[in-house]
Amino acid sequence: MTDPAKIAWVTIEGSGRHNLLTVDAIRRLIAVVEALGHSSPSVVLLKGRGSFSAGADLAEISDMTSAEFTALLDLELNLCDLLEALPCPTVAVVEGLCQGSGAELALACDLRIAARSARFALPETAAGFPAPVHRLARAVPAAVAADIVFTGRRLDAVEGLRVGLYSRVVADDELGSDAGRLADRLAAARVGALRTTKDWLARAYAGESVQREELRAMSGSIFADWKASQARKA
Repeated sequence: MTDPAKIAWVTIEGSGRHNLLTVDAIRRLIAVVEALGHSSPSVVLLKGRGSFSAGADLAEISDMTSAEFTALLDLELNLCDLLEALPCPTVAVVEGLCQGSGAELALACDLRIAARSARFALPETAAGFPAPVHRLARAVPAAVAADIVFTGRRLDAVEGLRVGLYSRVVADDELGSDAGRLADRLAAARVGALRTTKDWLARAYAGESVQREELRAMSGSIFADWKASQARKA
């Protein structure tokens, strides 16, 4: 049986029925993710409250000064960077609206699974802002990324699965249990193997390769981890 302590569920506690990311909500999430970086769970799952998150609260932004808006951008970027930098696998569990800075949070996760109600969008250009693109461009083909950010249109769950935003789509009432089974499977794997593989994925995305000499230097610890796992199964 998987140790529940190895699985960390994080809930986006935004405002309103679309779970908007206010400044306070982002600060709370930063504190949670920073703590997770020190507690070393095997897997982190990020979910919303109702909707995953429809992004920034434009009413809050409209009352900001230029300096306050810049500070908000820094907070959003810091949160995404912290989430992406967690050494364990991270999973966005998406239902309802997932757009704007909420979509960026989902894209900062290693995996995204979605309910059929999920609607994904990066509508910044329609609101007069440049759209964030680098994580999206890594997740989907170039023409798809351009279509999403230039038009700001919403993708339903089926299209999101087809273009590569999600690894799976399930019925809304099955999302929690499906995410739980995925978390159990990841948490049951060897921590070192998953973390090394996640690092290799990040390097591959950046166009780097793992050198033969580096792999040979790691071979002793890789083999020891495998032997230990086999001994526990015996």
